[in-house]
Amino acid sequence: MKFNDFCSEKKIEKTKLDKAQDCLNEKCLEKNKLQADIKKIKEETRIFINTCQESYDNEIANVSYIDNFYRNIYNLITHIKLYFKVYTKLYFKVYADYILYIIKLYFKL
Repeated sequence: MKFNDFCSEKKIEKTKLDKAQDCLNEKCLEKNKLQADIKKIKEETRIFINTCQESYDNEIANVSYIDNFYRNIYNLITHIKLYFKVYTKLYFKVYADYILYIIKLYFKL
């Protein structure tokens, strides 16, 4: 093999190596871009999931608040009904005793 053939083959191999290196660099850039995109999507997904969790927690708190509100109203109505039931019995008992007292006075019993 002659020196010129060797130099020519070396240039060809150098060109192939440079092309392979360029291809490798492009693939590394693509890989880095994909990794950056994946990292960005992971962060966006994390933020989205946290936002959904916060929304869910707020809805549960609102439902719980509304449930407690209506439960308190129900308890209040139950106490009012009980109060009027007891008060009405007491009122009619006092009123009945008063009527009996009047009748006794009138008829002098």
